[in-house]
Amino acid sequence: MNILQKIYSNQIIQFGPIRTGSTLVYNLLKELFPERDIVKTHHFRKRLFFHPQTVITYRNPIHSLSSSIIRFDEPINDESIEVQLEHLKSNGLDELIKYFDCHYTLKLKYEDFYENFNYIFNQFEVYFDISIPDLKREELKTKYNVATIKDQEIVKNGNAKEYDSTTHWHGKHVSDNLGKPSAHNVFDTRQLDYIIGVLNPYMEVLGYTKNDL
Repeated sequence: MNILQKIYSNQIIQFGPIRTGSTLVYNLLKELFPERDIVKTHHFRKRLFFHPQTVITYRNPIHSLSSSIIRFDEPINDESIEVQLEHLKSNGLDELIKYFDCHYTLKLKYEDFYENFNYIFNQFEVYFDISIPDLKREELKTKYNVATIKDQEIVKNGNAKEYDSTTHWHGKHVSDNLGKPSAHNVFDTRQLDYIIGVLNPYMEVLGYTKNDL
């Protein structure tokens, strides 16, 4: 085993596009694997060759888009939609659909794990071949529930470009709708039709349809 292989063998990669619950999953991994190097990234391709253990988060791209726009308090118009579409695609979405079928990864769907910590823990137990005691589960549920995170200083009073380098929580990380999966109602009908046209190829790969709005 060469030096790079040794480095990667101790890593757990947490990969996902922006606004897919990746920061929550990253922090849970850090809590459960304090001896491992947990790497949070929106850019997965450079690590593929070494096949490290990898946890992927994903979400309906339309909801990721609306969530991203909301956090910046931007007016929702054609210009901001285009900017955020490119931001979403270049920060994980393009790579996600390219590598979505990688067999060695654990994929966590946002709509399945939102407010369902036990779903995450159960998936971790199978993928990592570990056991997470009930007491530890309850401790992490209390520490990382959405209301607790929203009340953190950086989340409550910071802006979207300010973040904690340890936890990766940033200003406005939790929106007023508390991260609920369906958040597309910020767009008007014309905007939504355009967005669906752009994101539908991604949605198909990830298993979403127009009915999932």
